[in-house]
Amino acid sequence: MSSQVLDYSLSNFKVPGLAQYTPPFGTKKADGSGLTTTEIVKNEMMPFLKQRPISGVPAIAGNDPPMGVIGVDSIANPIQFDANFAVAEGVSLQLGDPSYAGQIVRVVASFDTGNPAYITLGVSGEPITRLLRGGEILLLFAVNGKWTRFKSGVENAGGSKTPRERYLYFNTTTTIKLVAGVPIRYKDPFAEEYKFFTPDEDIIIDVVATLDSGTIQAGRDYYIYMCPQQSGELIFKTSLNALAPNGVSSAEYAHLIGGFHTLCATVENKTTTMYVHPFSNRQAGSIHHNSVWDLFHRSSADQRGFYYSPSIKKWVSIYLMSAWGTFPPAELGDAFPPQNGGLISICGGTIASGASTPRWHGDKFAQFLAMQGMRLPTFDEFVLIALGAPELSKIKYSLNPVTTDGHVSEEDKRIISFEGAEDVTGVLWQWMKETSGQQNISQSTMTIDRFDDTDIQAKGRMCGTFYRLLAGGFWYMSSYNGSRSSLWLESTLTLAPYYGCRAVAEPAN
Repeated sequence: MSSQVLDYSLSNFKVPGLAQYTPPFGTKKADGSGLTTTEIVKNEMMPFLKQRPISGVPAIAGNDPPMGVIGVDSIANPIQFDANFAVAEGVSLQLGDPSYAGQIVRVVASFDTGNPAYITLGVSGEPITRLLRGGEILLLFAVNGKWTRFKSGVENAGGSKTPRERYLYFNTTTTIKLVAGVPIRYKDPFAEEYKFFTPDEDIIIDVVATLDSGTIQAGRDYYIYMCPQQSGELIFKTSLNALAPNGVSSAEYAHLIGGFHTLCATVENKTTTMYVHPFSNRQAGSIHHNSVWDLFHRSSADQRGFYYSPSIKKWVSIYLMSAWGTFPPAELGDAFPPQNGGLISICGGTIASGASTPRWHGDKFAQFLAMQGMRLPTFDEFVLIALGAPELSKIKYSLNPVTTDGHVSEEDKRIISFEGAEDVTGVLWQWMKETSGQQNISQSTMTIDRFDDTDIQAKGRMCGTFYRLLAGGFWYMSSYNGSRSSLWLESTLTLAPYYGCRAVAEPAN
């Protein structure tokens, strides 16, 4: 998909009828001092905003200020005045860092069905990507150089559609509990009005009985919908579809309320005299109990293939990360994820490592995860994530598994932690967040490039060796492996088939 840049710089601002107009940077205040750029934007240029549509896109009548429909992947940077955007189906819009405090940007998804839009907030620091479905509004307020979500909901809905507390919980391996007393707002398409559903008692949702088609599959992400009926009844459906379940004419008749991930492979009896593994005797396709999410209890990043860690209070990738999308060659310039490529936690994916395509090292993992609102775990977090996986053991056959799945150790024990992290020990060393640099640097060590041919427009020199911690062990030697295994011997730029990564994301609320 093509991309366009929506230029909101002061130099490109034109007032209708005054093609040669330029901002009056020499204008003086009453006390004789000159106006700042921010003051010019607010006081001199804002009055003309209502007279012009967004540059390069057609205006939608009846909007004040004018609203343009953005039909291709676009970047709006910098934004130096309040603006409205209508984003078409499947488009990725990147909003630059706010140029002055107090401005408001209103983003509307201008479609009712089909692929959602993706809105990336900010270009510096750790940008956040939010998914916007048909008819939704994202109202942003600029505070201290960052975009703050002021209100998110549906046009004329009267407030946020997100409940104020968690309401979906794991019940059994095939059922999820919708707890009583939490109001969930939804649109009744038959009455053409917004309503609240507040169950008086707990509701048990059988994901097998409510499945829209086929049978429950192992290692997949499922979505739970609340579907209004013409009779006024609400029914629940479970689906692999992220927009609407099969048999429902459009997303207007299905309100997404949450979802879960299914266990990718059966787990043997892991009961011992000391403990009972929480996944002991679980069958492939059963609900991963820590993966259940709802509109309040969810990840701030990509929800797919993630579970909530009760020990570190973060969302963690179930699998070692795999690459997705298109990665352009270096001569085409860097591509900002997730439009053209990134990392994902998925069953059956090719594990991203120093030998995969593309190739990944520690710095590149850290960079791409940050672009997607995720990060590498710390070692202290990793130890808790990895507890319960086989210790001092390695993957069966001592070979690189290449793809993610529910692998077993050389003792035929499933490599899954107490929390439900797959392949967490004895499969691939996993890059951690911690870094360290060599001291007492000699002149001869000051010319090492901190980049290689896998990097795109990322340059710089390392003074000495810049190490990044690795954890968990790998497929070759059992004695190296375990939840507390660590390795401080490798430069963060090392490209090797036995170095991969796992991701951590903050809760959305």
